[in-house]
Amino acid sequence: FMAAIKWTSPVSAYITAIGWNMGNQLGKHIPALFIILFAAMALALLALELYRKRPSESAGKAMAFKWSMMPIRVLLVFAFGMGGAMFFWLLQSTIVWLVFGAVMGSLISHCVIEIIYNFDFKKLLSHKLQYAGCLACVLLAVMAFRFDWFRYDSYVPDEGKVAEAAVEIRLDSGWANFLEIEPKEDGTLGITYYDGVEILPDHMHITNLAPVLRIAEQGRDEALERREKQMRRFTDHETSAGSSSFIIGYENDGDEGENGRYNTRVSVVYTLKSGRKVYRQYDLYLSRVMDDYSALYDSPEYKDGLYYRVMELQPSDVAKVSYSERNKRVSVSPDGNSGYGDLLAAYQADLAELTTTQRLEENPIGQIWFVNRYESAYAEQQLKLYEQRNAGVKARMYQYELDSSQTWPVYPSFKRTLSALEAHGIQVGDLVPDDEIRSVMLDMSGVMRELGLRELEDEELAARYPVSGDGATLVFEEPENIRLLMDAMVDEECLNFNGLCEAQVAVYVTADTAAPTGRNGGYLQTNKITPEIKALFKGTPLEEYDLTGETADRVTAEADGVTAIEVPIMAESVVVD
Repeated sequence: FMAAIKWTSPVSAYITAIGWNMGNQLGKHIPALFIILFAAMALALLALELYRKRPSESAGKAMAFKWSMMPIRVLLVFAFGMGGAMFFWLLQSTIVWLVFGAVMGSLISHCVIEIIYNFDFKKLLSHKLQYAGCLACVLLAVMAFRFDWFRYDSYVPDEGKVAEAAVEIRLDSGWANFLEIEPKEDGTLGITYYDGVEILPDHMHITNLAPVLRIAEQGRDEALERREKQMRRFTDHETSAGSSSFIIGYENDGDEGENGRYNTRVSVVYTLKSGRKVYRQYDLYLSRVMDDYSALYDSPEYKDGLYYRVMELQPSDVAKVSYSERNKRVSVSPDGNSGYGDLLAAYQADLAELTTTQRLEENPIGQIWFVNRYESAYAEQQLKLYEQRNAGVKARMYQYELDSSQTWPVYPSFKRTLSALEAHGIQVGDLVPDDEIRSVMLDMSGVMRELGLRELEDEELAARYPVSGDGATLVFEEPENIRLLMDAMVDEECLNFNGLCEAQVAVYVTADTAAPTGRNGGYLQTNKITPEIKALFKGTPLEEYDLTGETADRVTAEADGVTAIEVPIMAESVVVD
């Protein structure tokens, strides 16, 4: 779409043209310039011919060419009919209002166009058959989307017709950058970013299609189910104890229970045996297809393709390596014999063997960068450009490497990687020791909102919860308490790598260190919250809060997957604040 839109409007074509570096890339654009020249000449001749044939302007003739009246009328009425249908669908999302919007949009536009054409209010319905045809086309179009008559949403290919597939699961790749750094014509390096579905088919070739198709079928089923819920959301109601109850709710994107967890987006590219590529996207809960997801994630085809930027990396291409933990980043010195070869091989082996079972139990403890030679050269180039543009003001290479290189998670179970890092002089797990942390602060503002304590003044809150101090934070300075909390804390950046091992995001944790790294932020990992940690929260809002994410006094009602609050509607009028 973005490639096509460049040439569909003079405005977008002009914007595209001014982005050309004509001094260094003129030769690249000569074909386009010739096309523009001939197109301009052809349009000029066409304009002169139309001007020669155009009848003189006269009252009572709105259109210069009579033959153009019908196609322009049809196109406009169809567009306004679709617009009316969409407008009322957004308001109520029911078939009745959808049809009403289509009828009104097409009818009003048809009448207005006829009046303009004929300068006569009596002619507003002079082409009833054309209007009926336009309305029928509008209704067929909107109903085709509503009921999936083209089978687009319902389509899952037969396994026998698919040669291979490429899959991007956002839970696994949301933190990854799909980019390429390549030399440009002027000799500098340029960076190009891609969507996963654009580039993954070149690196991922899944032939064990059964798990992929079952995941796709689940995504298809959930999409169709959500569409039906959307249709019912203004009509669902219950009757309880002789009085009606109106359900105030919303589509539940976070279903309760084990069968509705790990919501994510899945993109699939099917390469059919005919050579055609078919693209589909699904939103689904991985917990409903966990066996198939595990089979897919644990397969070499999936992981080697999804993480190709490190899995295809060769030792000779690695320019530098660095490791980060608790907001402290250090450079890794190369080994005298193999450089970074042993470390890269260790990480590739650990990442290849990482399973969903491990990810359900643990979060990364750090992150590692393998900066290849192109990425390093690009970072140096951008750093020099920055210093030139800012009169020699020095900047750190760190930020420019982050812009181009990819950071990778290091899990506690990556024994080969941990051993290789230690061989290179990096003490994993001890870059920022607990005794360098002066205090740990827990921000409870999210918890307080869920408990309905947002409006309390600090004095009132302190009177109710004496330990809470300034009202929304808890501060721990005792070494033993710091150790307990840090053992359960997962860094914010490390948490983003996983998504399967959950953390209590309503409680933000900040560790204040004495080291130059300053503060380190993160969350409490849910499966590491021990009874000793819970004992620290006695007398605070956290004592009344279930650290699995549910408040103790929350009242919910579930009807067909809809999270709801039941509000009785009495015979007399009711004011709801």
